[in-house]
Amino acid sequence: MTLKRAIVTSVGPLRIKIDGDTVPIPFTPKSGIDPATLAVGDVVHADQSGHRLVVLVRIGGHSHPAPSWSDITGGDIPDDRLPGRLKAVNNLGSGNDANTFTETGFYTGYNWVNVPSSSIAALEVIKYSDDWILQRMTKIDINVQMYKRVFHSGTTWSSWVEY
Repeated sequence: MTLKRAIVTSVGPLRIKIDGDTVPIPFTPKSGIDPATLAVGDVVHADQSGHRLVVLVRIGGHSHPAPSWSDITGGDIPDDRLPGRLKAVNNLGSGNDANTFTETGFYTGYNWVNVPSSSIAALEVIKYSDDWILQRMTKIDINVQMYKRVFHSGTTWSSWVEY
């Protein structure tokens, strides 16, 4: 995920111009917020992953001055102002069962259960629905290893795959 700051240049259809670019993007980005709540000149944050761009949150506009990029990245943002998937990492300690982590979030712990490696690791959970959940685990040591798996059809965890 790459967080980008952008300005709304059109609302019908939605168009944004990423900071540093000279022209708006030539397509309508996906939006995690209702485009009807946006106005030309609003400042938004967008997630750019490969060729996919999703507007996540409005951070300012004509009626609400936008904070500078250094204001946003230079200090802590309270969890209650962040989308759920960006909230602080939950440090869980020892003995947690990865099969029970089905809500979007970031978790750290050690001596995990139902994982490919029980060492110290970070677990990222992305929930699409109760039936479809992605888990990515990163082993935290000098030999970094990354794994992923999917909960599908509401009943089954796939095998962990190293990537």
